[in-house]
Amino acid sequence: MIEDISGTKADRDHLSWCPGRSLVRAQQLAEKIRATVHAWCLQHACQSLSVGTSIGVTAVTPELADMAAVMQAADNACYAAKKGGRNRVVTRGAGGPLH
Repeated sequence: MIEDISGTKADRDHLSWCPGRSLVRAQQLAEKIRATVHAWCLQHACQSLSVGTSIGVTAVTPELADMAAVMQAADNACYAAKKGGRNRVVTRGAGGPLH
């Protein structure tokens, strides 16, 4: 099986490509990443700062015509996570949200 691929897409955005994984498994991986980031605590000037992350997960389906459409679907899921209260994972499959 091809290994997962990870890279930075923009200043604050990160992209992971997980070929051969089910959407449920990709959602579990995203949740593990979210929980790990949230558990990290930054100490600065005698203050403890928590960190969170919003993650959008999408399946590559025939309805998504090209990579730009896949990226847009994942981006939309990420914005839904932010709108839903931040520090969460939102998964979108062919049938809609899977939260």
